[in-house]
Amino acid sequence: MIKTIFDFYYHALKNDPRPDAFTQKMNGRWVSLSSAEIVEKSKRFSTGLLQLGLQKGDRIAVISNNRTEWHLTDLAVQQIGVINVPIYTNITEADYQYILNDCGAKFAFVSDGTIAGKIKNIQSGVVSLNGIYTFDEVAGFQHYSDLLQPEIDEEAIQAAQAQVHEDDVATFIYTSGTTGNPKGVMLTHRNLVSNVV
Repeated sequence: MIKTIFDFYYHALKNDPRPDAFTQKMNGRWVSLSSAEIVEKSKRFSTGLLQLGLQKGDRIAVISNNRTEWHLTDLAVQQIGVINVPIYTNITEADYQYILNDCGAKFAFVSDGTIAGKIKNIQSGVVSLNGIYTFDEVAGFQHYSDLLQPEIDEEAIQAAQAQVHEDDVATFIYTSGTTGNPKGVMLTHRNLVSNVV
């Protein structure tokens, strides 16, 4: 039974595995990941996140347009109980600083050098922020693939998954802040799953 966001991926792998579950254009050509590759990469990513010391209830920010790495990050954090805080790519540095402080993000995962530069500019004003990882290769920044461990810690991931319940917060969604500071809405796994099932 599907009760959490990450259950969808495992359900799809078991019941409808696809060779091209995620496809995106990279360097002028289409690149696909199979259902099995998505789950395997997410587990390698989760292993790295656990090694960073992230645990249930911690928050990370994702600042990126839609792309495969965004979804891998979401699955990797959701299955270990970490809360994903997606943030618009086109807001001011002041808004980034406000949201990152408000949610207490420990790490930011960003699409490119432009956004990485903006977050670097305000990093000293965000006490909780321990690091910035990029999806594109950007000089001077850690690439998200640095966290993809060669060995999956299946036991640690399964233990973390067992601690994630449908009424746990899965994500904070922030408003655009047109009439003041952005406001975060907490959504549980149950909220999100009920919109799909």
